Amino acid sequence: MDIQKTAESIRGKQGREVFQQVLVDVGESHRDVVVVGADSFRSIRGLDFENRFPERSFNVGIAEQNAVGIAAGLAVSGKLPIVLMFGFTIARALEQIRSSICYPDLNVRIITTATGLDMGEGGVTHHCTEDIGLLRTIANMTIVQPASGLETIFATHATVDQVCGPAYLRLTRQTFCEEAEEVVEDYYARGGEFRIGEPVVLREGTDIALIGSGLTVGLALKVADELKKEGVDASVLNVHTIKPLDERLLRELSQSIPRIITMEDHNVIGGLGEGVAGVVSRWGSARVLRVGINDVFCEIGKPAELCTHHGLCTDRVVELATSFLGG
Repeated sequence: MDIQKTAESIRGKQGREVFQQVLVDVGESHRDVVVVGADSFRSIRGLDFENRFPERSFNVGIAEQNAVGIAAGLAVSGKLPIVLMFGFTIARALEQIRSSICYPDLNVRIITTATGLDMGEGGVTHHCTEDIGLLRTIANMTIVQPASGLETIFATHATVDQVCGPAYLRLTRQTFCEEAEEVVEDYYARGGEFRIGEPVVLREGTDIALIGSGLTVGLALKVADELKKEGVDASVLNVHTIKPLDERLLRELSQSIPRIITMEDHNVIGGLGEGVAGVVSRWGSARVLRVGINDVFCEIGKPAELCTHHGLCTDRVVELATSFLGG
């Protein structure tokens, strides 16, 4: 792959638009891949795959539990099923995910492009702020979330190629911020590799560590820039694999940097921040501040406006970081 050329061709696109093509590429290279959609082929961008491989595409309608059960059967039959479903319906199919896929440790992928506050105008029923917490607690489940369009390509292929067992790929229908695109692209252009379970250190720092995943990696980079103006040297970590977490790296980080801030478009209970804090409490002496949705249901509104309202914005995190360092 020509990384520079590929990055330029997808820069500024929504995460789901990038996924649309890479799903077809996965189908081309893996003849055992089949896609099961819960009335989601259009929204989650599986139509190109369906048009290219109609015999390997199954739309079961608004029946997420059934979709997961069918995927389990296909996996037992030797196929590699990808289930396309809305993130906010994870709870609806949780029993089937746990008992039919994770318990037997089947090779099934669950992929969504509607996560966090992507569908903010849809209201609470369409907000996806508990999915990571629900799936982190289930044994055998891997959770991956890329931070740029280019990383979406790598993450999709890696989730198929590097994982043996259940996996959840948490994508977005939003565009990634320009800074995240540039910094993440630079990492891979310099020879970096995407490996499940291995987070990427995008910037080195000694005063504070800013940890993001997915869309919040861009937020972490912006916060680091603002803190630098105040003389604060911030490290930025892109945790593209939320489960399993890299305990070795987090242990080393927490033993060398006194303050850590995690950022996530998810409830602070059960998500990335809680996972990081769990590791740090065991191995390190750093203090951890979790920034995210503070255990509330979010209002109706545009994603960017909701993020700002709940403190997932540069000004607010800089303010929190400054106070955190002073405290």
